[in-house]
Amino acid sequence: MGNAPRRRMKLEISLYAHATEDEGILLESVERVLGIRPEEIEREQISGHHGNPITVFRAVLSGDRAVEVLRGAAAKMDAAERELLRKSIDRAIDDRGKVHLRFDKQGLVLGSVRMGRRDPVGLTISPGPRREDVVGLLIGILEGGE
Repeated sequence: MGNAPRRRMKLEISLYAHATEDEGILLESVERVLGIRPEEIEREQISGHHGNPITVFRAVLSGDRAVEVLRGAAAKMDAAERELLRKSIDRAIDDRGKVHLRFDKQGLVLGSVRMGRRDPVGLTISPGPRREDVVGLLIGILEGGE
C-alpha cells in the first residue's frame, strides 16, 4: 500500500469504564498493549441507563500512527485470533467501507488482543476514499507484512 491511502486512514478506539472498574488499570492496559499514549486519549463522563456514571475513553489516530497501533494490536494476537479476524474481515465492513472490530476488554487488561463482543474495546477503521485500501492493509498486517 502506498503512503497516500495510509495518510487518509483514520483509526478510532473507544472503551467504556463503569463505576466498578479501575480507570487507571484500563488506561495502562491500552498503553501497554495497544501503544496508545495517555495524551492521545480523550475522556467523557456520561450516565448509564440507571444513572450510573460511565467514563468513555476515545482516541482518534490517523496515517502512520494508526498503522503503528494496528500492527501492535496484531502482534498481541495469537495466530488463531489473527486467522479468525482475517477470515471474518468482510463481515466487519459497513456500507461506507468502515471496518468495525471489537476486542475483549478483559483480554486487553491481561495483555492480549482477542476478539470479543461483551463489554468490548471498539476499533473503527475509516479507509479514506477506497475500501480496498484498508482491507489490503489489514490483511497485510495480520499476515505479518505491511
